[in-house]
Formats: sequence, structure tokens, C-alpha cells
Amino acid sequence: MRPGRQCELVTTALVHELQGRIASIVMFSDELAINDRRHESAYLEKRLQQIRRAAAELLQILDAVRRLDDVAPPVRAAVDVSTLAKTIAQSYVERIPRFRLATVLVQSNVHVVAAPEEVALLLENLVGNALKFSASRTTPVIRVSAEAKANRTVVHVSDNGVGIAPEDAERMFEPFTRCHSGFDGSGLGLAIAKRIVDRHGGEIWATGALGLGTTVSFHV
Repeated sequence: MRPGRQCELVTTALVHELQGRIASIVMFSDELAINDRRHESAYLEKRLQQIRRAAAELLQILDAVRRLDDVAPPVRAAVDVSTLAKTIAQSYVERIPRFRLATVLVQSNVHVVAAPEEVALLLENLVGNALKFSASRTTPVIRVSAEAKANRTVVHVSDNGVGIAPEDAERMFEPFTRCHSGFDGSGLGLAIAKRIVDRHGGEIWATGALGLGTTVSFHV
């Protein structure tokens, strides 16, 4: 696809995503103003939560777009991927009740040399996706592992979730691409992951099959 056309599609998708969140905020705010139940505490709290969620997603989208445009070179340092992945997974489990059934298996002594804050964001997106797309399983299992290939450390984040169709393996890293309906998110997580890896001169790719889970692999 020519760059101009891709930029046009991303801009159109961005406008659509922002309009959707803004419309939600306006709709729920209007409903609060005119609904006879607006003085009921349970109803009020539910609508306020929906407004807060839409506002938070707006901020996430805008921050994600900023990160996609970041051109500053990464400042590399040693990063303990194993400890970082465990911390991120635990944070998700503590915040999101539906993730508490997941078993998260993290290989020990996995290290890379990269910008620490960017690796943290990369793993946050990959581990978060793995938890999200496997949460409907009876026994969700997430694995973070690594192997040495051609003097590089290749990190794998795997799940036993809904999986991906082969034709989605590449396009899933494009901004605002959604390979599955019914899941929340900004549609920018994997695009940010790819941007981070690209900035480090590495590669990122996905393998899997529908119903059989997904593995996202990268090296930096």
C-alpha cells in the first residue's frame, strides 16, 4: 500500500475511534441530565463509570498516537524481561477480575538490551493482549519464554486464547486493526509494539490459528 493511502486510512480510523468515544461521553452525559433515575446512586455510578471509561480510552488513544510518532533514538540498557513480565501480569490480575483464572508462566533469566521503558510498554501490550484474548478459556495459560537465534534473544508471548487467522498475522500490527469483535481496546496496542521494535531495529511477528491461541515473537 502506498504511504499516502496508508496515512489516509489511519487518519480515518483515528477520527472514527475518537468520534465513538466522544459520542459515548455525550450520550451518557445527556442521559444523566434527563433520566428520571439520575438520583439513584447505583444508576448514577454506572453511568459515571461509563463516562470515565470513555474518557480514559480517549486519553489512551491520544497517547498511543504520540508514541507512534516518536522518532527519538532509544537509549539502551540491560532489561530483565522475566521480572518485568511477572510484574506486568500481576498488575493486570490485580486490576481486572476476569484475568485471575489465568496461569502465567515466565521463563527465568530472560534479558535484552533495549530502552527499559519501551520494553515495559511492549510487554504490557503483549501480556495484556494474551490475558484478554484467553480470558474466556476455562483454564487460560500465558507463557513468556525466549530462545537464542543468530546471536539474538527472541522473546515469545503465547496464549491459548481465541487465536488468529493466517491472513491476520501481518495486518494485526497495523493501527486500529481488530481481528476479533467483542473485545475492548484502542486498536493501537500492537501497532505501538511494532513501532517500539522497529525503533530498535528488530522484528516482531505473530503465529497461531483460530481457536488454538496466538504467539507474538520479537527481538530488539
